[in-house]
Amino acid sequence: MKPTSGFTLIEILITITILCGLIAATTALLPRMDRAPDVSSLPGRVGSTLEGAHSQAVEEGTSITLQGSGDTLQLTSAGEITTDRFVQATLTGGLSIAPDGATTGALTLTAPGLTCTRLTLGPGGLAQQGAC
Repeated sequence: MKPTSGFTLIEILITITILCGLIAATTALLPRMDRAPDVSSLPGRVGSTLEGAHSQAVEEGTSITLQGSGDTLQLTSAGEITTDRFVQATLTGGLSIAPDGATTGALTLTAPGLTCTRLTLGPGGLAQQGAC
């Protein structure tokens, strides 16, 4: 008798069924990329970016400058520039973080349906929010 090689039809159908189920479950759990994020989450998201920049400045022992312009927050560190976009937001102002963690300045965040928010970094590099 000649040995058989390959897969049986039932094995292929079961594999395809399992893959379809995994794809359907994954697709249902993915965030909607065509929808703008909730405006109320903007202050928290910008604050998290500020806290991350503070941690980076202290860990790397370098100065970091953050500058808001329109929906873009520009981070400058050791001559390297990175930008973050915050859709629906308008950012103004700037913040400087020294290698020892000391900060100066503030960012102002406005967006449709959101109260004007002033963001700074407090002791320990924690973001603080207040009204403009």
